[in-house]
Amino acid sequence: MPCVSSSYTAFELLSFISILIANRYSFNMDMRLMMDPMDQRPIMDPIDKQIEDPMDNEPMTNTMDNEPVMNSSDMSGKSRTTWGTPELCQTCVHTKQQQHVVSTKASRTSTPFELIHSDLYGPIKHSIGGAQYYIIYIDDCTRYTEVYFLITKRAEEISAKFRQYQAWAETQGFRIKRFRSNNGSREFSNSVFLGLLGEKGITFEPSPPYTQHKNGMAERMIRTLNTKTRSMMWDANVPIKFWPEAIRTACYLHQGSPTSSLSGNRSPYKALYGTIPKIRHLRRFGCWVYKHIPPAQQTKKKFRNRSSVCMILGYVHNTTKT
Repeated sequence: MPCVSSSYTAFELLSFISILIANRYSFNMDMRLMMDPMDQRPIMDPIDKQIEDPMDNEPMTNTMDNEPVMNSSDMSGKSRTTWGTPELCQTCVHTKQQQHVVSTKASRTSTPFELIHSDLYGPIKHSIGGAQYYIIYIDDCTRYTEVYFLITKRAEEISAKFRQYQAWAETQGFRIKRFRSNNGSREFSNSVFLGLLGEKGITFEPSPPYTQHKNGMAERMIRTLNTKTRSMMWDANVPIKFWPEAIRTACYLHQGSPTSSLSGNRSPYKALYGTIPKIRHLRRFGCWVYKHIPPAQQTKKKFRNRSSVCMILGYVHNTTKT
């Protein structure tokens, strides 16, 4: 077993150990400067191109075709060459690229129903009426939202729902000029629906494929309605088969609720009709109600019940009567 000669003094041994430790620390500092600060991977590789290292004068190489762009100093004050961010790394582009969302503020229309935002959601579990989907239409000017329920995603059924919405908008004294939605071929981008828009002179404005954020207003409204519906159904312990009634109620409440998207925190109802919506008739969703049994439906027995226990699931035809 090798041993250290006794001719070396303790002071010389300590000096030799100190030099080894200093060299190791300096080497670690050099490697730290040569690491990518984002993923801690060395940006230098010992092939292709040689640079001179002042510590050991041994050749080191770099795979990038970039020259040194910055200088730094180590612990001893000696000047050292390090490498900066490369202009373009093909490997990083192919393996790390992410979609960049450019958010721009769009100007709002000044006339109701000039621009309509739309989107479809589903499939959901079959409702008591057989619906699996629902589609929303949002007026860009007033943010007034209407919802319709669908059994399938067939273009004929979606076109029929749009005709109903268009007829309702015309009864309000307005005409739809532009229609904005995603680029779904089964729902909107098909010959049936595009033919309907062409007959009415409505401009179709689809978002590019795989860019749902371009239809952000409709996407955000669907999230709002789903969140409200989920909360109401969980609180009232309502079966899932009544989800259309909960969606319709959430949309009805949203129409009369103040929103920061409108000036003065107005509600969509006030922005469209110019009056404040009535709220005295509102009741808690899912609460118990007692329905009176008409005399014609009562049994002939004298002491039978004259009312039945029910659950409130919405408001018929947007009534405001208590």
